[in-house]
Amino acid sequence: MYDKKLFFTRDVLFISRGHKTVMNLFAYNEFGKLISAKNASRSQDYFCLECKGKLRAKQGVKKIFHFFHIHQARDCRQSKKSLEHTMAQNSLLALLPRGESFLEKPFPEIGRVADVFWEKEKIVFEVQCSPISPFEVLNRVRDYNSIGLTCIWILHEKRFGGYLKTKGWSLDRIPHYYTNMTKDQEGFFYDRYFFKKRMVFLNKPQKIEKKQYSNWPKEIQNRLQNRSLCFEGDFVSSYLKEKPHTEDYFKEAKRKTYAAFRHLSALVHIILKNFGWR
Repeated sequence: MYDKKLFFTRDVLFISRGHKTVMNLFAYNEFGKLISAKNASRSQDYFCLECKGKLRAKQGVKKIFHFFHIHQARDCRQSKKSLEHTMAQNSLLALLPRGESFLEKPFPEIGRVADVFWEKEKIVFEVQCSPISPFEVLNRVRDYNSIGLTCIWILHEKRFGGYLKTKGWSLDRIPHYYTNMTKDQEGFFYDRYFFKKRMVFLNKPQKIEKKQYSNWPKEIQNRLQNRSLCFEGDFVSSYLKEKPHTEDYFKEAKRKTYAAFRHLSALVHIILKNFGWR
């Protein structure tokens, strides 16, 4: 017996029966107009918001119409998103003011489709649960910046939760936070400094001017080097409100991290010695 669940968003339908399926509810027609699947003709070709591949409308579960790829596109995010990814999108959308935010917002001028777009604040949220190159991440940030938008990355801890998983990334150059969102939409968004976490409220942005932090601690300055805003609850906003407490956070996080690495190094040394490799 399968555990059958039906999830709805504003533009995607998800049906889970022990595995995940992702269906697009919006697509472009031949004139570049955004069309809902329920208003689409099943005999006409449509085009994917992401890969521009051909789609067709199809009747799905409980008479819900959706689009499907005629030829599966390997690099199309629309057809490869996990339920964790989508639940994170849904949670973000629920946090933001209704009528000001949108899922899968296309930006044809730069060839991008934003996971979540907060129109009033001109903020794009990109959720990432699967492997991606730092080069692609920086390219997306630059593309959105080129049309006056701020791009905030939401990295899932399952993929990006550990130090080794993000080694080689210049995370200070990328405005980002983390999430532990599950397939059942349980979880939250948080900021992290080494092993310390603070819940962050992504619906409460705060503008930051560079002149404000010229004398701030190096850890804070590194975070703001490529950022123009922070969010309530993150380490930067916390520093603004309670400087001594946040500085203690940084010191404690560093101490625990270095202690963990020393312990790991000692353990590796003992193992190598026992095997006669050192």
